[in-house]
Parts: sequence; C-alpha cells; structure tokens
Amino acid sequence: MEGLKILFKQAGYVPRKLRLDNLSAAVVKARGRGQETIFTEAFQRFASHYGFEPQACNPRKGNEKGHVENKVGYVRYNFFTPSPVIQDLTHLRELLLEHCR
Repeated sequence: MEGLKILFKQAGYVPRKLRLDNLSAAVVKARGRGQETIFTEAFQRFASHYGFEPQACNPRKGNEKGHVENKVGYVRYNFFTPSPVIQDLTHLRELLLEHCR
C-alpha cells in the first residue's frame, strides 16, 4: 500500500478503478465461482480513504495481468541494462523516478 501511495502522489491523482493481482496485502480470498473477491479490512480502508474501486484479477487468468507484466519487463530491460550502481533504496527510487520522467 505504501507503493500505491507513492504512485498516487507522483502521478498527481488517484484512478477511479484500480485493477490488481490477488496479492495477500489486499486479498483475503480470491474470486471463486459465484463469489466476489474478499479484500482485507486494511485494503478496504485504504481504497475508501483514497476513493478508488479495487478490482481483483481472476485467479489463473494471466491475460488479465499481461499489460502490467509487460510494463515490468519494459522497466527491467530498459532501465536495468546495463545495471545501474545503486547506493540504497532511496537512491533507487530517485533513479527510477528520474528515468520515468
């Protein structure tokens, strides 16, 4: 959730809907047949505070996550090749933000 807060601040807005994988920080139980996803209480409060509607991907549906996975690959191959010299986590964040701008 800390990463999402940073992302919202950097973007300057919060999306109306946020599609996410079934990560344990947000999802207690993934959607099943005839059942909706059950989100953690903390993530429900987080979504309510920031005013977005969380939408969980269906389990075992890689096509729903492909767009995000492609972005991870883009960053990996275009930013980490050749490997940057990173001093600490704060320095890494600064490098990533500078590169994205």
